[in-house]
Order: sequence, then structure tokens, then C-alpha cells
Amino acid sequence: MTGHYFITFEGIDTCGKTTQLKKAAAFLAQHQISHVVEKEPGSTALGGTLRRILKEPAEIYHAMNLFFTNNPDFTHLNIHQERTPEAELFLFLASRADFLNHIVCPQLQQNKSVLADRFFDSTRTYQGGGLYHNDPEDLAFIQLAHEFLFRKNNVRPDLTFVLDIPVPVMKQRSRGQRLDAIEQRGDAYFERVRQAYLDIARNESERVICIDGTQSIDTIFCGGILPHLQRLYSL
Repeated sequence: MTGHYFITFEGIDTCGKTTQLKKAAAFLAQHQISHVVEKEPGSTALGGTLRRILKEPAEIYHAMNLFFTNNPDFTHLNIHQERTPEAELFLFLASRADFLNHIVCPQLQQNKSVLADRFFDSTRTYQGGGLYHNDPEDLAFIQLAHEFLFRKNNVRPDLTFVLDIPVPVMKQRSRGQRLDAIEQRGDAYFERVRQAYLDIARNESERVICIDGTQSIDTIFCGGILPHLQRLYSL
């Protein structure tokens, strides 16, 4: 048993990645492997704040209107103003920079593995694929921005699991749930996101493991995730 690693879990909404992350964490705990479980955006004060702005912007802007009563910037704030794709992209990048510096790097330096619920592949897919329609120049910029963060922090993911489900399955699973600003986007958007994930898995197969997320929870873990954890940790 050797090493400590940065492992990320990805996929479109309701794919089951969070469930599989928890099972992976339980497996590591069973083998007394020191680790932490984190989510991104989130896990820091800045990241958590940006997460709420990204997912529930109108509610956050309304709260700011109520709280910052002495700040003229919020006196006539249009809480329903739609953010631009560029603004969304850079908000995620800001959260990621904080996440790497304050969470991932310190934990790895303490010889702890980091299991992250989403990381940079989410931006490559949700923003690069969904918002920018997989435009090669836009994808190249997003990759370049992340290479800058990886170089500054001297870290990048060691292993990524992508749970793939069709968009109709996502819609069925999310029926009756309260959806945030991103989850409310249409089918065509999520088809582009899914395709971007499949492209990443095909082009980066040494790092990215793509798994059929329509299988049972135990089948996904035992057949798709466990063997790679055993290999990575020499178990």
C-alpha cells in the first residue's frame, strides 16, 4: 500500500457520483488509508459563497440587498440579471484556485488522499461543452487556465471517475426535485455536457475511467471503481 492521491468524481447531474465517492471513502477507511472528502465548488469560505451565487443567484442577491443596507451598490440591484458565460467561467476558476491552495495541496502534503466531488472536468464540460458548445478555441483557453493553476500549485488529478448516464435518465431521476439555476438548463445543454465528458474520457483514458451510471450502485462500485482503487493503492 503506497502513496496518497487526488481522485475526482464527475458526471452530469444525478449520475450517482456522490454515492460512489462515499463508497470509495468507506473503502479507504476500511483499509486505514488517510483521506478527506471534499466538494468543488465549496470546501472553503470563498468556494462555498461562490457555489451559492452560481447555483442560486437570485436568492443570494436578494439576501445581499437585505443585509448590506448601507452599501449603494446593492440599493437597486437587479436580482434577476442573467450572468454571462464568461462571468460564470471565471467564478468557477476563482473557486478552484482557492480549493487547490487551501484544501488539495495542504491535504496531500499531510499524506492524505483527496476525494473530490467535481473538479476541473466539470468546467470543461458544463462551461466548455454546455455554454461554449465545445468550441475548440474556448476549450483550449479553459485548459490553459487550468494548466496555470496546476503549475502554480504543482498538483493535478491522479484518477477521475466519470459516471455516464443519458440525459433522459437524468431528467427522470431529478423529477420532483428543486432545481438550481444550472440544473434548470435545457436538454440540448446537457447533451453537450455529456458529450464533452465522453470526449474527455476517450482522449484521456489513462486518467479518466468512464462507467455506465445506469447500472446498480454495487455493480458500478465493484466492477467500475474498486479495481482501480485496488490498483492505485496496491491493495
